[in-house]
Amino acid sequence: SESALSDISNQRFSHQLLDAMKLVWAKEYRNYHGGLNLKASGAEEVFQASLHFLAAHQSQGKLAVAYLDLDNFKQVNDRCGHEEGNRALRAVYAQMHQAVRNLHGLAFFDGGDEFIIVLPTDQRMEIASGIWKLRRELQTLTFGDDKLTIDATAGVVVRDQNDICGDFRALKSACEALTKSPDSQKSKKRGTITFEESVS
Repeated sequence: SESALSDISNQRFSHQLLDAMKLVWAKEYRNYHGGLNLKASGAEEVFQASLHFLAAHQSQGKLAVAYLDLDNFKQVNDRCGHEEGNRALRAVYAQMHQAVRNLHGLAFFDGGDEFIIVLPTDQRMEIASGIWKLRRELQTLTFGDDKLTIDATAGVVVRDQNDICGDFRALKSACEALTKSPDSQKSKKRGTITFEESVS
């Protein structure tokens, strides 16, 4: 009957949708940026295309870029397994999207336990407040039987939109360097938000 065919069609579509979701959210998730065929190597392209749109709607001409490296993620991954580690990454990414949506910005997963946030403002208090609020939200998430928690360390630069839309790798390196201790580039300044010194 027509009703039976419709039910079969709906079930088939549901299975296809479920398969697609598994491709995105399965353990291979770390190699993806929200798209089925978009691997980590394409992050720069997504970043560039998205930034052009954001910059076009920013009257001030300056954007803040924050590199966030998760604290204690390795412990979650090692003690609870990769499946729980992947769940942690998804939960963190979802929280970041919520935080930047309220600030009209963008969040990018950059592989491993690293994320990039772009905010359409050059106001340090607004940027710091947004990241501190995000960190507080992340600290409420727990993972595994031991209820392990995650925090984040951030390095922030504020640049002209042309600089930001230029060399992605140099921009990321500048942000990441701010999360390291000056005396040892291997030592991270955990749980901090560090801004690049203003250049006049």
